[in-house]
Amino acid sequence: MNSVFTPSLPSQCCTARAANAGPLSDRMRLFPSVLNAIAIVQPETIIRWHRKGFRLYWRWKSRAPGGRPKVPVEIRQLIREMSLANRL
Repeated sequence: MNSVFTPSLPSQCCTARAANAGPLSDRMRLFPSVLNAIAIVQPETIIRWHRKGFRLYWRWKSRAPGGRPKVPVEIRQLIREMSLANRL
């Protein structure tokens, strides 16, 4: 009964811990180039990127439409009448 509660050998402990490391460590061993693509960033950096992207998007979304603004029909008719009445 007492042997159940005694700690196991250190080699068994380490192998069990390595076995529990899981699929992530296996992938790192298979694809070491993944480590070059990983960048550790702080949460504040991600929030700053998100805010900047949202500002750029909103500025683009609410920009003024290009081109000249339309002149109402009444104004165009008035200009035509004035130009016909006052020939150069």
